[in-house]
Amino acid sequence: MMQDDGVPDLIGSERILLVDDEPEIAESCSRMLRGYGYQVTARTSSYEALELFKTKPTAFDILITDYTMPQLTGLQLAREMKHLDPNLAIILISGYSAAIGTRLLADAGVGAVVLKPIVGRSSLKKYGLFLQRALLIQNGLVWYILCN
Repeated sequence: MMQDDGVPDLIGSERILLVDDEPEIAESCSRMLRGYGYQVTARTSSYEALELFKTKPTAFDILITDYTMPQLTGLQLAREMKHLDPNLAIILISGYSAAIGTRLLADAGVGAVVLKPIVGRSSLKKYGLFLQRALLIQNGLVWYILCN
């Protein structure tokens, strides 16, 4: 369903693990996604997120991670988690689109890239489309679509 402003309804129920080393961004993105019905667990440490995922690898449907972080980068985190759960849908958030090669994204299991900043309803349209495309379930299989 679409809103009058062309932004799709983002109502969902998926369980999202959101990782961003900037607490303000992690909190604002979490609040936004929860407002649309998603179950969000946020972490500001990639190591902490990985340890949580290792203890509960089936507790999440989608990983949304920042690209540039201390400790493990978003791509390293994605690769580790994808190894633990091949069905995990992964969305990478980045302010550096040109710096990430398509091959690197595919190798890490990234299904979509969302460019920063993610603010306001106009950004939600693109963000919502990525969420819809990142997790397309058909006959029990998860298909990942790389979005440009």
